[in-house]
Amino acid sequence: MSAQWMMYLGFALLLLCQFISATCPPNNMAVYKPINETMYDRNYSPITNTDAHPLGFYQSIVIYNNRNLNPCINLTDIGASRRKFEILVETGVPKRLCVAVRSINQTNPFLDECFQTNYFKCAQSVSNSIFVEFYCDEACEESDVKFWYRLTFSPLPEVMDPDMWCDNRNSAEFPSSLLTLPQGITYAPDPTGTPPTAGGSIMQLASMWIFMFLFCTFVWCV
Repeated sequence: MSAQWMMYLGFALLLLCQFISATCPPNNMAVYKPINETMYDRNYSPITNTDAHPLGFYQSIVIYNNRNLNPCINLTDIGASRRKFEILVETGVPKRLCVAVRSINQTNPFLDECFQTNYFKCAQSVSNSIFVEFYCDEACEESDVKFWYRLTFSPLPEVMDPDMWCDNRNSAEFPSSLLTLPQGITYAPDPTGTPPTAGGSIMQLASMWIFMFLFCTFVWCV
């Protein structure tokens, strides 16, 4: 085999290795469409409601043991390389999930972290177009993982300082935060330092009379 053919073969193998190792992109890629914050739906929706977008979140699923189907989300905007991006993720039920972020020219992600149930990150973008992959590692449960996610770029630096923008973001703004108790139902108060209720006072008084009766009966019998 000639040196030229060896060079072509090596180049092809290199491309093949990059394709295999970097499943996002191109596999299963979707272009992200941010929802304007003024249009956020602030009503609670369960993750079984596939048409809902509470607080601007979208939903997706990581299929167990099938990385080729991992959700791969592309977020692109003008001047994004000078901006920061925010990622918020919440699993439908408490489960482990991982997120990896890379640019189009990167095989290895510049951000790769795993979490339990909720995830918030505000970090510097490395290009005008980033790719966010959601996946499960060997520590995940052996089941599919449904989850909510929201991606946001900060304003351009000349509009607002990116670090200040990150500091002012609500890191607890997840779809589950919209869940409220039905009207008339309240949480039980913390018993520490709270005054006794009328029912509690009656029970205490009854207990004292029972104790005195038993004590006097014992003394009388003796």
